[in-house]
Amino acid sequence: MNLKILHKPSWLKQRIFPSSFIEMNRLLEEHNVNTVCNSALCPNRGECFSKKIATFMILGDKCTRNCKFCGIEKGRTNVDKEEPQNIAIAVTKLGLNHVIITSVTRDDLPDYGCDQFVKTIKKIKELDKSVEVLIPDFNAKEDLLAKIVKERPEIISHNIECVERISEKIAYANKYEQSIKVLKILRKMIDEEKSNLLLKSGFMVGLGETNEEIFELINQLKKVGCDMITIGQYLKPTKDHWPEHRYLSIKKFNEFKEYANRFGIKNVESGPFVRSSYHSKLPITHKFLKLRS
Repeated sequence: MNLKILHKPSWLKQRIFPSSFIEMNRLLEEHNVNTVCNSALCPNRGECFSKKIATFMILGDKCTRNCKFCGIEKGRTNVDKEEPQNIAIAVTKLGLNHVIITSVTRDDLPDYGCDQFVKTIKKIKELDKSVEVLIPDFNAKEDLLAKIVKERPEIISHNIECVERISEKIAYANKYEQSIKVLKILRKMIDEEKSNLLLKSGFMVGLGETNEEIFELINQLKKVGCDMITIGQYLKPTKDHWPEHRYLSIKKFNEFKEYANRFGIKNVESGPFVRSSYHSKLPITHKFLKLRS
């Protein structure tokens, strides 16, 4: 693969981690909880940790899949039975009102880790906090997805990750098709529940796709019923990962957001440093819950 050397533009310069980064990590280690922020080497860690914002990652810090864009190590670990309670304690100490829970993918577990999600949601709901879950595909098993919907997290998110053509090169087999199926199932279940739950997805750009493919993906996410989407610049976690093919301008990210808004997706975060849990500290407000009205 012959790619020209890319130089990061000024808006993609890495941010300096403040001293509170150390304090945040100390608290997380003290309660034996993982964050996707650290495991996936998120570029927003400095900003988020300084504001005591974190996305908790359950089911260990190793993934059974090995996607070319992801910084999480491949492997298997034991499921920590104390994890839901430990996260609840961390949430209390951090004073969070809105909590985001994600996980590695655990194809080695009979339920793909669904039960741990359910237990964690329950613990956080006991604290009277709003919850967003960013779930893996659970192999598109309807009974497992139904268990998540039944717990009524305010936002249910599943990432499409990238456009279909690129997905075939950098993700596991059938990822794009599987994710579309999951989003359709969730939309149907949420509608049948007649609830205010919001459906969310997100994807990266700069992996080799065209602008036209990005617009087509936005259209697809609208068609499957997404209420919220995130669009961010892909930045390879290490030199061994899939390379960046281009750095998109802030103006281009704004174009994607405006297009999605015009197409009917009312809540869109689009920018170079946007990630799935961007602005995760914001509580679910009445305005958010009325997005689909």
